[in-house]
Amino acid sequence: MILLLSSLGCDVQTRLLKNELERRGIETLVIDTHALHKKDISVSLSSKGEVKLSINKKNIVLEKIILTTNPRTDAILYSPSSILYPMEWRYRIGSFLREFIDLFEEQCYPGTFSAIQQGESKMKVMRYGTSTGLNIPTISQISFNEPKGYRFIKPLGFPFIVSNTTNNTDEVCVTSFGGMAKNSDPLKHYPNMSQTPIQAQYHLRCFATTEKVFTSSRKVLKGEKLIDLRQLNESENFNPIWSETILSKKTDGYLKKLLKSMSLKWACPEFLVDKQGKEIFIDLNPCGDWYGFFQKKTRREIVGHLGDLILR
Repeated sequence: MILLLSSLGCDVQTRLLKNELERRGIETLVIDTHALHKKDISVSLSSKGEVKLSINKKNIVLEKIILTTNPRTDAILYSPSSILYPMEWRYRIGSFLREFIDLFEEQCYPGTFSAIQQGESKMKVMRYGTSTGLNIPTISQISFNEPKGYRFIKPLGFPFIVSNTTNNTDEVCVTSFGGMAKNSDPLKHYPNMSQTPIQAQYHLRCFATTEKVFTSSRKVLKGEKLIDLRQLNESENFNPIWSETILSKKTDGYLKKLLKSMSLKWACPEFLVDKQGKEIFIDLNPCGDWYGFFQKKTRREIVGHLGDLILR
């Protein structure tokens, strides 16, 4: 059996991959990482090194674990009503996922929990980017205040704030984009990551494996200041038109080298293209979205390619 772990349940992207694997005769099971307590999951390790997995009291012969979304615990979890401190619940769920996924490290796609979290580290990714030949922003900096002459990219860590307790009511979750905070907002002084400005003409979103790269492009609007897609999607006027394109041969090669060096089998990297046509790497997104950036034909190619990689 192949387990598909998704924080969105059986979302459209996960369902496409599930259907592809089942079409090839592989039994699959989708597990919502935000509702783990609804499945009686038990993993044991014997003194002989044997690992056994049980789900709902049934022993599972596990072939692979696929993380179709990042196993994050920053969003609202479907916690039992008896949980008084969801923050603690969230922390323990994260620890369980790390132990569970890394125990099956050789069978994990696109990589181990540790490799995926490393791929989420902006500064680490930038450092790997330079070592593999990719163009990155002139300066990337983490600090407690937004430096003059830099452009804010993202707050460090999770992009959400969730209430600490339920108080017998629903939890509250809001986005926490530090770069959008007002001076009076304490988030203004939270640590964030900044970069030197890039005069971008195009924004590229890819789905890349160690063998193939699929790329879509959108034109950066005049006066557009927000580059982070989560921020852009919160804007009422943001309605991007993505067109499929290709990366330069050199960047394509460097990107595949980056994935191999970070022990990741695939990711959804992003680039900005400046007026000189220079492709500048800005993010990796190890378990990112690809469905909404490509046409139906390309989506079929992507899931077919993923099926080949997983079953090889």
